[in-house]
Amino acid sequence: MNEKGLKILVAEDNLVDHMYYCRMANKETYDLTFVYTVRGLREFLKQDIFDVIICNYILEDGTVFDILEHNEITPIIIATLPGEEEFASRAMKKGAANYIIKDLDRNYFKILPDVICKGLETFKGSSTNNNITNANMQEILLKREIEKAYEETKKQLLENISHEIRTPINGIFGMTQILLETKLDSEQNEYANMLRQSVIGLIKIVDDILDFSDIENGKRQNKKEEFNIHMVVNKTIQSHLTEARKKGIQLSVEIDPEVPQEIRSDRNSITQVLKNLIGNAIKFTHMGNVYVTVEKHNDDHIKFSVIDTGIGISKEISDIIFGGFRQGDNTLTRKYSGLGLGLSVSEKLIEKLDGSIWLESKEGKGSAFYFTVPYKKAEECM
Repeated sequence: MNEKGLKILVAEDNLVDHMYYCRMANKETYDLTFVYTVRGLREFLKQDIFDVIICNYILEDGTVFDILEHNEITPIIIATLPGEEEFASRAMKKGAANYIIKDLDRNYFKILPDVICKGLETFKGSSTNNNITNANMQEILLKREIEKAYEETKKQLLENISHEIRTPINGIFGMTQILLETKLDSEQNEYANMLRQSVIGLIKIVDDILDFSDIENGKRQNKKEEFNIHMVVNKTIQSHLTEARKKGIQLSVEIDPEVPQEIRSDRNSITQVLKNLIGNAIKFTHMGNVYVTVEKHNDDHIKFSVIDTGIGISKEISDIIFGGFRQGDNTLTRKYSGLGLGLSVSEKLIEKLDGSIWLESKEGKGSAFYFTVPYKKAEECM
């Protein structure tokens, strides 16, 4: 007998499969919530309790093992492809309740309700999960509510502090500009320029905090418009040339002729992500070059690459580098300054555009950051 009315969290990035899930849900009276990434799955688990999780073995930003090691109270059904039964077996040993093989004809949806039912029985019958009493459940729920309230308070505090700091910073910056226009000797001019650069760095930090806060609070909306992508990329490069030359770094760009001149997308988000990635590449490169490329990823996505010959990132740090308030190695904060918010903001902006962002890096050998964004040719929008 199949369980009815279950609240199920589905981690699936195939939209056709979503349709099949919905058909099954209508028949079985399931309440479905869809996510596309491990990150999204974790966010929903912080906010709510589900009866079952159905999770693809591999998602865009991780695998089911990233969830299994942090899951205490929800049975997980693994969905994997033919030939990957070994992974499903490993997942079962790590605590998964059941698994199903996804055949190409999607016949597996016919037996999925039974797989869910057996998974629930297995999960409820395990000795580990019998220890989860009603009191334990209430404690877990209370902990999640406290964490949620803390996150909301933190977001509001960040926003308030950032706005309060911004006003005096603007005053200092303005007075520094006026000071630099007066008659100063060489030593005074040097000190005034150092002050100006410090204020610019502080403004960047405050801007990052405000951006982070706006995205977290849902205040940052996508703005699609027509613009010249070649011009935007070249202007962004030009804005970093002085910084690169001061460090003796060669900053160059190559735009594939196949990339159309006029496109429709979110110019502000693309510009901000490019600035973050190029700025980081220059900051963490002591010699060599920073190379930016733009090319067609497919018919409706453009791919951007920012490649440097800098200090590189270890595998361990690569896995968490897009998290907020991280700068890879905390000891780097004292050396390079910054809160490490730029990459987190970049990831969130790209996610809102339904794009992807990732990196390839080797410690001591440099890094390559990539991101793709959807677009339309300007003439297609007329």
